[in-house]
Amino acid sequence: MTASNIAVRDYSTGGAKSVRATSTGSTSPDQTEYIPHHNMGGGDYETVAASATDQVLGASGAVGDVIAGLLIVPATTGAGTVSIKDGGGSGINVFVSGTLADLRPIWLPLFIRSSSGAWKVTTGSNVSVIAVGNFT
Repeated sequence: MTASNIAVRDYSTGGAKSVRATSTGSTSPDQTEYIPHHNMGGGDYETVAASATDQVLGASGAVGDVIAGLLIVPATTGAGTVSIKDGGGSGINVFVSGTLADLRPIWLPLFIRSSSGAWKVTTGSNVSVIAVGNFT
């Protein structure tokens, strides 16, 4: 069994870490740092119904909250748009539907940290969202 160093991106800080791994995929005891999943923004989830406007993620939301990703759930092949806002900023369209081929949920990885305030999600008609991350 051979071992080598691999680089692992730490999305919570933007830095890279070196981890020693074996050919079987397991890490050796001398790894430099273990990066737990919760540091990557995957601790909370919140549902956002179709036709919601600026729904705050978390109880109140705050600077530093992280959206790990959005599970976009279309109800029809002509589902509406999904957008996010960082605090009071402008909306950013992250999903714009034309005509979908099927109704499978779509995972959209983001791993982004709020710099202005609470994350807000707006959904169009016939599309809902499950937001995953760390929300205040």
